[in-house]
Amino acid sequence: MNRISNLYKTLYWIGDANGQLHLLDQTRLPLHLEHTICRTAEEVWQAIKVLKVRGAPAIAGVGSVWCGDRSAGVSSRCGR
Repeated sequence: MNRISNLYKTLYWIGDANGQLHLLDQTRLPLHLEHTICRTAEEVWQAIKVLKVRGAPAIAGVGSVWCGDRSAGVSSRCGR
C-alpha cells in the first residue's frame, strides 16, 4: 500500500508482529491530517486515553488490530 492510500485511513498496520500501528490523530482534525505511530501497548493505551482515537468502533478496531497483529510477545493489556 502506498503513502497516499494510507493517508486517509483511520488506522493501519505496517510490518510483521514487530511492526507499528498508525492511527489517524483525531485531536488534530479538521485542520491537520496527521497519524500517530504506536509501537507498544502503552502507546496504544495513551492514544485512546487522550482521544486520538474516538468512538467505540474505532477503539475496538485499534484493540483488535493491536492484539491480533502482535500475537508474539503481547502485553497483558491484550489478555495474554
